[in-house]
Amino acid sequence: MSRGRHTRTGPWWLPVVGILVIGLTAACESDGGEAKPVVSACRAAVPSPVASAGESSGLRILEQGYSQVGTMASMGAVLRNETGKVAYRTLVTFEAVNAAGRTVLHESFRRFQTQVVPTVLPGASVAVGNASLLAEATQRGDDDLDSVVVKVQVSQWLDPLGGDHGLGKVTAAVVAGSGERSPDGKGSLELDVASANCANMASRGIALVFRDKSGAIVGGSLDNVPHDTCRVGGTTGEQVAMTDPEIPAVADLDRTQATAYCDFDRPQILPAVGAPYN
Repeated sequence: MSRGRHTRTGPWWLPVVGILVIGLTAACESDGGEAKPVVSACRAAVPSPVASAGESSGLRILEQGYSQVGTMASMGAVLRNETGKVAYRTLVTFEAVNAAGRTVLHESFRRFQTQVVPTVLPGASVAVGNASLLAEATQRGDDDLDSVVVKVQVSQWLDPLGGDHGLGKVTAAVVAGSGERSPDGKGSLELDVASANCANMASRGIALVFRDKSGAIVGGSLDNVPHDTCRVGGTTGEQVAMTDPEIPAVADLDRTQATAYCDFDRPQILPAVGAPYN
């Protein structure tokens, strides 16, 4: 679980005026007379919302799972957008609890419970993952990690305008055989990412969901370091590193499900409970 150092400059959810507005002359064409400019159709700026925050029932949790990996809780889930709109900047919060429903996460890690998923396209499924330090009592075995609760809250709903508006499909696939895991649960893998957006977007990290050989979710992680995966066309062989004990021993790394988080910008934020740390 990698975490950058950020400074808050304003409310994270407010669109920044003039973000990445693209539409300069791309070329010239001629009809036999005077050359005419050809203006790009690319408008990678935050579109106007069709609905504000409050209604999140259209985003469903399909699967979830977890494991204890040494001192860490490795947690993963898959969300699906069952609407015809784009879910924009969805907050996803992972909570690990004991049988009595009390948190078993270390107090120092509670500000890393929530992440933001920039976009979930209509009908699309996304992987979300988180690895957090367990409380000392759980590390000692005096308190058990009994279950994980995943909460989602959509910030805005946008029209599905496609790649010409920065809402194109971005896919990430694990390079077969690239995954490595050390005995302590740390490791890495490589991804091939393809972006259908007409402009470079801002990376807000890469989410991973780990599965065992049967396909069941056994954990997850968020590499919070900005990657080069949101460029036009995408990238190949992008390495994702897990620097804490996050990968369950039963994980089949070739089955890992990944989502590249691509947004219009990456606001500088100071991690706080309830706020996204990416």
